[in-house]
Amino acid sequence: MSQAVLVTGIADIRTALNALPLLTALRQQGCTITLHIPHRLTDLFGRARLYDVLWTHEKILRWHLWLKKRGFDGVFNMRHPREDWPQQSPDIAKLQADVEFFALQKPYVLMTRIHSWPVLRQAGLARRLHLAGFQAVFLGAVNDAPLAKAAPEMIDLSGRTTLPEVLGLALQAHAYIGMDDGLADLAAMAG
Repeated sequence: MSQAVLVTGIADIRTALNALPLLTALRQQGCTITLHIPHRLTDLFGRARLYDVLWTHEKILRWHLWLKKRGFDGVFNMRHPREDWPQQSPDIAKLQADVEFFALQKPYVLMTRIHSWPVLRQAGLARRLHLAGFQAVFLGAVNDAPLAKAAPEMIDLSGRTTLPEVLGLALQAHAYIGMDDGLADLAAMAG
């Protein structure tokens, strides 16, 4: 009989990526996994089929004893990870989306807004990349679009990519330039 487990405490891309080895190991062990994540992260986990039941409300639950009484044999809170939890490397290919429809010219470099840099400085970097033979591809939120407008050579994908698409783009990119955030972690996972 498989164990019913809850994985909770995933609030952002970084904790989502940190949860992948645990989820992969739990899936390998045949556990029935209930995953509690914000709605914006569902596309990343849905591709890999690393859960059986999905809870997508934004509020983080803290009542683990109450949850155990509800039929869970184990609760894994990613806000407080433990070293004795099972781990297994995830299959990255199952997480990525097809990105050929973006029709990007290779080699390309993924860029996100570096908030400590002035927009014109980062736009200048995009121009230098272009002169060196790289296509600069901008990822980010819609409100970061002024950066892409400051560098006409840059391909602007701000607000138009899902997390699996970002992973697919990162797997084919020559490099990633951006802040130390969840997208950087996703690019690092891609290699």
